[in-house]
Amino acid sequence: MSVVLGVDGGGTKTHAVITDETGRILGEGLGGPTNIDDHDLETATVHLETAVNQARAHAQLKTEPFDAAFLGIAGVVSAADHALVRKFARRLELTRPNPTGPDPLGVDHDARVALAGGLSGRPGMVLIAGTGSACFGMNAAGERHLAGGWGHLLADEGSGYWLGLEALRAAVRGFDGRGQPTLLEHRVLDFLGVHAPEEMMHRLYVIGLSRAELAAFGPTTLEVAASDDGVARAIVRRGATALVDTVEATAGRLNLVASEVVLVGGVLRSELMLELLRKQLAMRLPQTSLVEAEHSPAYGACLLAQTLLPI
Repeated sequence: MSVVLGVDGGGTKTHAVITDETGRILGEGLGGPTNIDDHDLETATVHLETAVNQARAHAQLKTEPFDAAFLGIAGVVSAADHALVRKFARRLELTRPNPTGPDPLGVDHDARVALAGGLSGRPGMVLIAGTGSACFGMNAAGERHLAGGWGHLLADEGSGYWLGLEALRAAVRGFDGRGQPTLLEHRVLDFLGVHAPEEMMHRLYVIGLSRAELAAFGPTTLEVAASDDGVARAIVRRGATALVDTVEATAGRLNLVASEVVLVGGVLRSELMLELLRKQLAMRLPQTSLVEAEHSPAYGACLLAQTLLPI
C-alpha cells in the first residue's frame, strides 16, 4: 500500500503527517518553523527533517522515500520560493524523482493545505490567523486567490504578530500620555521581562525580539481585550475588520459569496475575535458561513499528496 507525507510548515512550527493511500494516519511529528521568509535553507531543512523523522518513528517506518509528498510552507508564493522548498525537500530525499511521469513531490503555500484539510478538498475559503494572516480560496472551477499573506512588513493584519505589535505600540502611547491608559502597559513590561518603560528599547533593539516571539503576545492582547479594556478591544476590532477584508476580497475575486469559510490559527480560537468576525461577515457577506476545520492542514497536505500517486 502506498504511503504519503503531508507537511504544514509555518512561522511557529512544522507539522508532518504520514498516511496510507486510504487516508489512515500512520504517524505524526513536529519540528521548528520552516517559513522561508524567516529562516535560511539550512535551518528550514533541519526543522523539516525533525518533523518528518518524528512522524516516521511514530509510524515505525524506515528512512526511505515516500510514494508521494506535499509540502505546504508559509511564504511560498513565487516560482523562486517553490524552487527553494523543492531544493531542501530533494536534499532530504522525501520522494523518488519520476522522469517519465508526474512529479510525486508537490509544493505550495500553507494556506493551500489548510483549505484542503479544513474542507476535505471542497471549494471554499480558509481564513488563517496565527503568526501571520491570510485568506485563500478556490472555487469549483479550480480558480485560486490569496489575499494577505504578504508578511509582517506589508500585511498580516489581525495575526498574532500584528496583535502583539499593536499592543506594544498602544502601551508606549499610554506611557507617553499620547493614548488612553490600558492594562496592556503592565502586561507588555512583564512580557518583555523589564521593570520600566525606559528598558524597552534595549530589549527590542539590542537584544531583539523575533516575529514568532512577538506573535506569542497576541493571545495576551486578546485576553486583555476580553476583560473590557477599551484600548485592547479597539485593537482586536481593527484586526477583525482587516481579516474580513481579506475574506471579502477573496470571495469577490472567485465569486464565492455563498461559501464556507474554515477557520485556522490560534487567534481564531478567541471568542471575542469570533464574535467580531461573525458580526462583520453578517453585514458584508451574509451568505458565508464560518465552519471549524474538518482536518488539520498537514492532513490536508496528505490529501493533496494522494492526488500525486500514480493511477
